[in-house]
Amino acid sequence: MKLSRLYTNKEEIFPAIKFSDGFNVVFARVKDPLRKDKDSHNLGKTFLADVIDFCLLSDLPKDHAFNGSADIFNDFIFFLEIKTNNNMFVTIRRKVFGKKAINIYTSAESMDLSELPEDQWQYINLGHEEGESRLNEILDLDVIKPYNYRKGIT
Repeated sequence: MKLSRLYTNKEEIFPAIKFSDGFNVVFARVKDPLRKDKDSHNLGKTFLADVIDFCLLSDLPKDHAFNGSADIFNDFIFFLEIKTNNNMFVTIRRKVFGKKAINIYTSAESMDLSELPEDQWQYINLGHEEGESRLNEILDLDVIKPYNYRKGIT
């Protein structure tokens, strides 16, 4: 299993990220070295990791950035595409807010599903536990059984 792509329904605010086949590094650098009041902190590295974890169906802690900025993230939908070991693509669609806010779609090729109508997803309006169970079933990570995929990504 490897991350393939992370994108949103708000490309102008959160541009798509395509992960490479090799090793991926999140690197942040201040572009203007004359600005001594800026450094490589607070540029979004940890936030990116939190968004990926959220898309992999982690519980949303009370101190998560989404909760503190509901006015900003209220309409956001994140899409995380994963390439499986058998070359299948699994896309997880997760709304930032909403109880049954998880959809899952599997395909033989990489696809941008941001415009796919909700009723065309294979698994629709899943709650957290059901979404995690379905994703665990789809990913079928034999090497970590009897644990689910969440244990394998920690």
